[in-house]
Amino acid sequence: MLIDFHTHINKYSDSDIFSVRSYSVSETIDLKTKHYSVGWHPWHLLDLDKETAFDILEKQVQCDEAIMVGECGLDKIVDIPFDLQKEVFEYQIKLSEKYSKPLVLHCVRSFSELIEMKKHFKPKQQWVVHGFSNNINIAQMLVKEGIMLSFGKNVLTENSNAQKILSQIGDMPFFLETDDTDLHIKDIYGKVSEITNYGFEELSDKITKSLEHIIHQKISHL
Repeated sequence: MLIDFHTHINKYSDSDIFSVRSYSVSETIDLKTKHYSVGWHPWHLLDLDKETAFDILEKQVQCDEAIMVGECGLDKIVDIPFDLQKEVFEYQIKLSEKYSKPLVLHCVRSFSELIEMKKHFKPKQQWVVHGFSNNINIAQMLVKEGIMLSFGKNVLTENSNAQKILSQIGDMPFFLETDDTDLHIKDIYGKVSEITNYGFEELSDKITKSLEHIIHQKISHL
């Protein structure tokens, strides 16, 4: 079983691919989607009335098919008031805890604030920064705080931060994803297998067990 931890595209017919489709609260969720994450992305906080969005989001998160909350988080580049971003992020942290579902994170130039909020809320659910492409110092800082990393298309770029981190990753758990690209997750796995010296099947088993651990259930039961 190959896990595509975070994708915005329904693109797999393979029975051996377990993909987690990422939806925004403002999107219509395809009823055929077997497992997804749903959240309010910091780029889109002005698209909906806050209270309306909160109400919709909680109803979506309660669904059995929603196995994660997010993506959500903090972004200092986007032109959205940072106080509003923090408020909406805080709400989604509480949803994650209330419904015992891990949190998928988008974070741009806000890692210190992200860690401050984790220390403040002391969440029991796992946090995962998706599409991680920052340097190894930030990676180590996040891992030290118990935040996991998911790597995507950047693993295919020679000498990228993602490649450098994965070459030193050892036994640390992590995830792989295709995000909004049309890449096949098999291509990501193949490259990461080369970088890490994990055999393809060994890598698949490692990531499957990591996902089962954070969603509190066996993939075979979904």
